[in-house]
Amino acid sequence: NLSGANLSGANLSGANLSGANLSEANLRGANLSGANLSEANLSGANLSWADLSEANLRGANLSGANLSGAKGIIYAQVSFNWHGERGRQLSAVKIGEEVFLFCGCFKGSEDDLKKYIRDSKEEYIASRTSALNAVMSLIKI
Repeated sequence: NLSGANLSGANLSGANLSGANLSEANLRGANLSGANLSEANLSGANLSWADLSEANLRGANLSGANLSGAKGIIYAQVSFNWHGERGRQLSAVKIGEEVFLFCGCFKGSEDDLKKYIRDSKEEYIASRTSALNAVMSLIKI
């Protein structure tokens, strides 16, 4: 459990952090190249300027994580401004050819999010669909 830990600038290259709780951790500028972060909880973590080259992020929770300037990944984020959705962000992370999406407590694939949207209250369907379309367009650039 490294929740809230200050690991700014730490060299964690190749570390096995599979399943670790790194929620709200400060990993700014950390070297996580080749690290195993599969199934890790990185929600709310500061990963700005971190090196994530060849890191295993499969199944990791990146909801609310700051990925600005991170190396080795492709990501995109959009914010919601519609009534009832204000303040939410939808994040997409591309690992290899797979795209993983995170928003609040949601984490899954594009198909998973489409199903989630279909099952949403009618008033949220348009805004959530717009956010999904925008982030998928951005991640494919």
